[in-house]
Amino acid sequence: EYAFARDGKTFIYLLNSRKTEENGAFAVTPGSDAAATPLHAGKGKYAKLTWDRGHAQLAFLKDNAVFLWNRANGGAAASLAEGKLPGMPDGMGISDRGPLSFSRDGRKLFLSVAPPSRERDT
Repeated sequence: EYAFARDGKTFIYLLNSRKTEENGAFAVTPGSDAAATPLHAGKGKYAKLTWDRGHAQLAFLKDNAVFLWNRANGGAAASLAEGKLPGMPDGMGISDRGPLSFSRDGRKLFLSVAPPSRERDT
């Protein structure tokens, strides 16, 4: 997955590699020779790259956790929530099977919940 900021000054991409240690969310400034900046890196499945309406903040999922990156502050993405949240029904958790979206004013982040996916028998 990848996305440009509306102003074209930031390019974000998610990397899900067979070499899981290379996985992560990365930011690049187009036209710059600087290396990609890791917003969050490490083992896990990254998904659902989502900008807010003003392209000031970005959210994404890593496994069963939600991360938020503030574009103005730069640096690493902060973990907002992981696994089961208060008020969530038993047997439910954060899911990558549904949408991840910001409210119109960017003050709320809506995420999907579902029963945890089962591991496949091999």
